[in-house]
Amino acid sequence: MTARARLRTAALLTGLALIATLGIPAANADTGSDGFPILYASVGQEAHKCEVIGSDQYGNQAVICADLMTIPTFDLSSNNVYYPYYVWAEAEALCQTSAGVVEQCANILVNAEVADGAVGAAGSSSSVCGHAAGACPVGRLTADTNFLSYNSSVGCSSDPHYDVWGIVLGGGATVIELPKSGKNITLGSNFSTGHNWICM
Repeated sequence: MTARARLRTAALLTGLALIATLGIPAANADTGSDGFPILYASVGQEAHKCEVIGSDQYGNQAVICADLMTIPTFDLSSNNVYYPYYVWAEAEALCQTSAGVVEQCANILVNAEVADGAVGAAGSSSSVCGHAAGACPVGRLTADTNFLSYNSSVGCSSDPHYDVWGIVLGGGATVIELPKSGKNITLGSNFSTGHNWICM
């Protein structure tokens, strides 16, 4: 396992433990002066947005979700959070019935990208399942980007480096093959979480 994968796994587990322990909400009503939501890494807030992108004659649906995940550096022994703190993007793809029951997709290719207002695209990732890649999970297939890290939150609701959004890449970069019909649903244009300020 690479150092990045170990950090991501540790951050995810720590964040889940922190959220479960403290009952932290996934979203927040605070906004910057421009109206963009503020996500606070100190409490593991996230942005989550989903959309049905197509269906077949059996009522099966292809769904994609764009997420932004945040987490601070966290000391489990003292329950203290400290710098640096992190944000990353996650793209999710799944199949479901018209009643919302999750089904196993026949095939998925999903691509994620994280971007910020200062540099634009700041990292991407891809996941694939089905056919030669092995069976898809009965649930979501995710692609997680690299972390963006911050050692300060000064100007976090005005400095473009803190203006971050997650993207599910379209234009053929994300394709879901529905079960039963084998119909391929291609995401036409990029799907985004929208802009969010990432603060401590």
